[in-house]
Amino acid sequence: MEYIEGGSLKGYLEKLSKMGEKHVPVKRALSIARDVAGALLELHSKLIIHRDIKSENILIDLDIKRTDGTPVVKICDFDEALSLQSTSQTFCNHHYLVLVLEHVNGWRWRCCRLCILGADMGCALLYQEEVDIWSFGCLVLELLMLQIHYASFPSAEMKHLLNVF
Repeated sequence: MEYIEGGSLKGYLEKLSKMGEKHVPVKRALSIARDVAGALLELHSKLIIHRDIKSENILIDLDIKRTDGTPVVKICDFDEALSLQSTSQTFCNHHYLVLVLEHVNGWRWRCCRLCILGADMGCALLYQEEVDIWSFGCLVLELLMLQIHYASFPSAEMKHLLNVF
């Protein structure tokens, strides 16, 4: 992947927040959301799920514009990506569930259904495209509010709830 000068979307959102802004300008937010949705559509058409969509994993370059005048936006960090054709997509390990949901604040973008599925099915997890769609929705909320979904929910409390499973 080529180098993106602007850095992560998270950095851009933090900069806007420090400037006193309440949200990303609507036209830019729509452009970012469109590009991320398009990238997810492409991934899902190839039966790949990203599993870690969040502002930290979206790169944006505001200085280099595409022909339509919008900034370059790309998804990065495919460490947790998974092929839906893989036979190893089902995990039966309680500790895996806890580690996935605690991963570097990543749990704030994780699909709640994933937690419930893990609890109800003895922690057997079957990933589908919906986990990326949920995370995408959390990302859109962040664009519109400059706040992280569940930001006021302390990590320690989430860890305690996960240990109940």
